Amino acid sequence: MAVLLEPPVVTAQHDAPAGELITHCQAEDDRTYELSARWPREHGLFGPVLERWHNPLLAAEIIRQSALAVAHTGFAVPQGHRFLMWNLKYTLSPVGLRVGPAPTGLTVRIVCRDVKRSGAELSSMRATADLYRGTALIGRGETTFTCVSPQEYERLCGVNEPATAPAPELPAPVSPPLVGRTDPADVLLAPTGTAGAWQLRVDRAHPVLCDPAADSVPGMALMEAMRQAAQIAAGCGTVLSLDFASEFTRYVRFDRPALVTAEVIGSSHGGGVPVHVAVEQDGELAAFGTLQLQPVRSA
Repeated sequence: MAVLLEPPVVTAQHDAPAGELITHCQAEDDRTYELSARWPREHGLFGPVLERWHNPLLAAEIIRQSALAVAHTGFAVPQGHRFLMWNLKYTLSPVGLRVGPAPTGLTVRIVCRDVKRSGAELSSMRATADLYRGTALIGRGETTFTCVSPQEYERLCGVNEPATAPAPELPAPVSPPLVGRTDPADVLLAPTGTAGAWQLRVDRAHPVLCDPAADSVPGMALMEAMRQAAQIAAGCGTVLSLDFASEFTRYVRFDRPALVTAEVIGSSHGGGVPVHVAVEQDGELAAFGTLQLQPVRSA
């Protein structure tokens, strides 16, 4: 029973890895919201793929930021409250990811479902998202999260790891091109000597992925680590993660090793490669996901 009380893995209350992608939020009714968002042409981590497609992980970040914007503006969740994310998933059209000459404007339509309150305050909800580029629907997704006060967060988490604790030395990364990277600092996997398994390596000082005060690995870092593992497992070069369903069950701490595993499941269909990925720490499953990867080539 104690495991059931373990809070979800990811706090979403850190500075947005992609910067602020949401520019406007307007209510249609008490459960439906329309937001304006943008995909930047350049980004410190989730830059364009082969300069032709926006990085699909930006869609995950837009869905995350949209849900938080709705929680704050539509449900009056105070700044400083923590959001514990249970899952995040999306499905995208490759045509909708095409990079244009300027930042790409998007419209996000959020519908709030399974809304639960504690008294007058929001305690949890599931947010579904439709992403439009102009009038064309280019993607869908959703996330489910629990909202808690800072005091409740500390009670759930126990004693937090001090933000000033020295970070453990990071193991050497896998070769950056294997995971679609050029900078070793952006590689979140280290070899273990076992096929299909890698040690998670997340630098708390990473300027895009982490808030230095965070006491657990952020959700976007876990999703990027899973994407990198899936790309190696697929073994087909540069890919777009067009379909990604992730779930989170436990915190992943910085001060202990975590293992990322990936394997291709079934046979590829429609040119895509399905991959299952899992993250374990202390012998327990902390996060898992399934990705559909689409191999792509430069023009």
